[in-house]
Amino acid sequence: MDALETMTDEELQVLFKEAPFSENLLEPGTTVLDLCRKANAIPDGPRGYQVITDGGIWINHIRVTKPEQVLVLGQHILTNGLSLLRVGKKNYHIVKWLS
Repeated sequence: MDALETMTDEELQVLFKEAPFSENLLEPGTTVLDLCRKANAIPDGPRGYQVITDGGIWINHIRVTKPEQVLVLGQHILTNGLSLLRVGKKNYHIVKWLS
């Protein structure tokens, strides 16, 4: 995770060249479910919710299983303002947070 924090968004895009990249406004109370939906990483409705509760989501290489968990700076959002979202085994999404 330390290596991710030192990378720029351009470097992450090169490293994960197949990964979709999005910029999102960070609002107080943003949850894991909000992140996944804003990144279009999960299906809408109950199926998307289930992907999270079944353990199919990793944020910055840490598995998350609580859709309503509020994102925490330093854990879900790196100090460089990025989040690396993984869905399943190899579907990555890079999210740059705007404040």
